[in-house]
Amino acid sequence: MSIDAHFLQVNQNMPTLHSDHVYANTKYNNNQQSDEVDRFLISQNEKLRLLLQEQRRTILKKVEYDVFHILRQKDEQIAQATKKRMELEQFLTRLETENQSWRRAAHENEAMVLSLNNALESIKEIRALVVEDVESCCDQETTGLNMICKCCHSRMSSFMFLPCRHLCSCKACEPSLQACPVCLMPKRSTIETLFL
Repeated sequence: MSIDAHFLQVNQNMPTLHSDHVYANTKYNNNQQSDEVDRFLISQNEKLRLLLQEQRRTILKKVEYDVFHILRQKDEQIAQATKKRMELEQFLTRLETENQSWRRAAHENEAMVLSLNNALESIKEIRALVVEDVESCCDQETTGLNMICKCCHSRMSSFMFLPCRHLCSCKACEPSLQACPVCLMPKRSTIETLFL
């Protein structure tokens, strides 16, 4: 092989070596750029992940604060409503108690009016009997016995016991009696009678 042929062969091999070198460089540069892009993307992904995490944390804190604030308001409203309900229940209980007291007082007053009317009728009857007794001397002693105090048996009866309406006690004995001496019914009240 001649020198010329050798140079020709070397020259023919040169572009292949040069081409391989350029290809290797390009491939290396492409790999390096690809690695840099990958690192950049990873870095940006991490930054984005951290940013999203921070935003999520901020949003959660705000939502928690808002929910806490709303729940606290609702708790206050429930407490106020409960207090108002209790006040209304107490007021209703008080009204029911007053209503019962008024009804009881009305019934007692009705009973008292009835007793007073009956006592008045009894007094009128007694007065009529007294007038008749004045006219008849025999009857005077009998009526006098009926008008005697059933406790001391010495003074005239001047107090009518209620609710039984027995005229049976004098002024001196009445305060010490707890029940009617005729029928033994517990004394609620008495009425002093005046005879003309």
